[in-house]
Amino acid sequence: TTGGTVINTAGFTNGASTLGATGLTIAGGPSVTTAGINAGNQVIANVAAGVATTDAVNLGQLQAIGAVADNSVQYDDAAKTRTTLAGVASTDGGVTGGTTIGNLHQGELSATSTEAVNGAQLFATNQQVAANTGAIAGNTTAITNLGNSIASGTIGPVQQSGTANRLALVAPGSTGASPGALQTLGNLAAGTAATDAVNVSQLRGVQGQFAGVIGGTVNPDGTYTGPTYTTAGGTTATTVQGAFDNYNTAITNAAATANRGFDITTARTGTGTVTGTAVANVAPGTRQTITAGNNISISQSGTDLTIATNPNLVADSLTTGGTVINAAGLTIAGGPSLTTTGINAGGKTVTNVAAGSIAAGSTDAVNGSQLAATNSSISALTTIVGGSTIGAVQRPGTGDRLNLVAAGASGAAPGAAQTLANVAAGLLAAGSTEAVNGGQLAATNLALATLGQSAVQYDDATRTGVTLNSGGSPVALRNVAAGTLATDAVNVGQLGSGLASTLAAANEYTDVRINAVNFDLQTYKRDANAGTAGALASAALPQAFEPGKSLVAGGVGTYRGQAAFAVGVSRIFDDGHTILKAGVNRDTRGNSGANAGIGYQF
Repeated sequence: TTGGTVINTAGFTNGASTLGATGLTIAGGPSVTTAGINAGNQVIANVAAGVATTDAVNLGQLQAIGAVADNSVQYDDAAKTRTTLAGVASTDGGVTGGTTIGNLHQGELSATSTEAVNGAQLFATNQQVAANTGAIAGNTTAITNLGNSIASGTIGPVQQSGTANRLALVAPGSTGASPGALQTLGNLAAGTAATDAVNVSQLRGVQGQFAGVIGGTVNPDGTYTGPTYTTAGGTTATTVQGAFDNYNTAITNAAATANRGFDITTARTGTGTVTGTAVANVAPGTRQTITAGNNISISQSGTDLTIATNPNLVADSLTTGGTVINAAGLTIAGGPSLTTTGINAGGKTVTNVAAGSIAAGSTDAVNGSQLAATNSSISALTTIVGGSTIGAVQRPGTGDRLNLVAAGASGAAPGAAQTLANVAAGLLAAGSTEAVNGGQLAATNLALATLGQSAVQYDDATRTGVTLNSGGSPVALRNVAAGTLATDAVNVGQLGSGLASTLAAANEYTDVRINAVNFDLQTYKRDANAGTAGALASAALPQAFEPGKSLVAGGVGTYRGQAAFAVGVSRIFDDGHTILKAGVNRDTRGNSGANAGIGYQF
């Protein structure tokens, strides 16, 4: 530690800047961590124009979008249900005032079209209305006859099949007795009564419940195919009890292995030293003590041990190539900087920018994808094309699909979901295309509930936990395979092996660190002893004592196994008062020294 700078195993701290395991943080300023970039309410300057969808955008790009938006036709509010054109408000139905939409392309004329039409199309419609007036009267009889046919079930997409109380979905050009290709009955509401038809989402919900509880498959004919459980060693079982029996065997074997304990010994690498290399067995239940030597720190938290040295690195700044970290922050030569004054992108593109909050008062940066969405919303158009027919069951267009249609709606826009009631029980068999009713589905749900009582299930709908025999006695989970991923369960054998490896690694690391410290102390001690010998050799040099005379002298010194020699020269000037003396020395550690002095005697 020096001044406000600290470098240790926890990270690098200089003033308000901290560089740690999760990134760089500046107190009261920006931060760059694994959670993202927080500008700390500072300006991000010199940002290049974003290109990719996740790039940050600069003010110039936003202002360009704003200029386009000011001259565009926009919705009245966020609900996007109404657009009011600018201009003088009209009070006479548009005879005067209002805004004219010119050069309008002809809109699509269909039952579901929502496109605007122009004056020419409206004029043609008026002409056609006059011509159609006479034809409408002639169609009345034909419509009446068609209604009678629909009521008797001899025409339309749903007809009597010829069998009592049985209807058939009919392909175009076919009859109830010979309905043709299979048809899809769409827009079917979820059945609630016992004889109501059920839709696909209800059936899929049942299949999902089966798979979520114990796996397996619900077959088209309503039967159930159970799953196969594969346990450790590739052993399979077709019942839950069989799977647990396999696990019980594995756990029993693992317990027998754990009861043997583990062996412990010492070893060395590099310059490490050990005392005692005998192999000793550590029986289960015995306690081993790990003792911290000099400069070693051991901290315990429950069953976890942390072994470390106590180094303190001192530095005013940290420089790697063109990157400098100091009290002001992080600076990269020719690139971005992150300091207490803000974030400077250095003319570079800021990529992989998370979507910022788009709201009043938001100071988040936005990315190119958000800007693209803004551009799209300015010019978005929606086109809906469909067909229509008559009756409670209609075909939305071409293809083998039928919709149940609400009152006043059409096949392409059927309105609210409809309930199809009084549905006879459909055939539950492979290849059956008949609709099933709520009573059949209730029987399937009952079978699922009965089966789920003995299955292993998640604790709740979040699927984040499984409790075996919740509320009862603990359950042994046996035959557990050795885990390989970070979230896999481990067995007793892996736990014993991991503890032995951790202890061996801790001993090896401790030995290396202690030997390194001991070597450094011995080096410093020898250098200090040699320096003392040099000082003694220089002190042994004699000095001239007569005016006008000079003296060349030599001297030696020794101290605790180290030695040194010195040579020097001295002179007393003719005035007998001024004395000059200088010398050099060399010790057995290869170090040299020098001294000089001048005096005046009186």
